[in-house]
Amino acid sequence: MIRTRAMYRAAGLVALCFSVVLLAHDPRTTSKDFATSLLVGGEGKVEITYKGMHWNGPNYERAMSTEAYRNSLNKNVWSAIGKAHLDFDIQVGDQPVPKGDYAFGILLEPGRKFSLSFSNAAHQVVVPLDTTFDNPDHPYLSIDLYPVDAMDKPELYTFEARCGQFRGVQMITVMNLLPHEHTKQDKKSTGHSK
Repeated sequence: MIRTRAMYRAAGLVALCFSVVLLAHDPRTTSKDFATSLLVGGEGKVEITYKGMHWNGPNYERAMSTEAYRNSLNKNVWSAIGKAHLDFDIQVGDQPVPKGDYAFGILLEPGRKFSLSFSNAAHQVVVPLDTTFDNPDHPYLSIDLYPVDAMDKPELYTFEARCGQFRGVQMITVMNLLPHEHTKQDKKSTGHSK
């Protein structure tokens, strides 16, 4: 009988602890999954999936003042907040990023700057974002891809990330859409003639 009471008490304690954990977890404070993509007819797509991280000003200020803490956040959190799938080669800023699958991140940099990160077993590409920090407050991370000039520069797109009062942008070039000459072999295979 004493043993049964102890078992009930232990089970009750476990249930109480479990319910406290459930009640303490507020789903409104966890990062949501988002995606943005760029579909280029005949080439495929660029798709970026990511966590819509909430802006945390005190945490950011600590990262700016403590290099070890910033490095830890970059390594353990920000370098892999999502994934990037590229069906074709792109250039981000002045850095080539070959087609493939990557861990995607936005890194915190000294001097109130940010960088994009694309990494996999074969490549690590880090490109600084052109950052401004006097924008309207944006409480969570959002990312967008949009054309620069669809008619005259169909190969150029803008990557834009917003979080807090920060806005970071960088140009993305779809390499296959750059103006180029077709060889005779290309013309024969596509049926084009001079």
